[in-house]
Amino acid sequence: MSTEYDYDAAREYAVVGSGLKAPSSNWVDIKCPFCGTTSRAFIWSLSGGGKKCVNKKCGAKHNSTGSTSPVKTK
Repeated sequence: MSTEYDYDAAREYAVVGSGLKAPSSNWVDIKCPFCGTTSRAFIWSLSGGGKKCVNKKCGAKHNSTGSTSPVKTK
């Protein structure tokens, strides 16, 4: 999938799993709305700076509001 997205077009991501890692770190599995890759993110990471998609060709950024912003293209 191409990384030439409309940078202003944020999309909602889907949470496809969640859990707790001892002692107290909650995580969610997020399905990227741009490339379809599933990334695991800790809640504290999402509420801070966000979580980058693990697909190196995509690189979209998931945030705590439930949306994903695509990478800025040149």
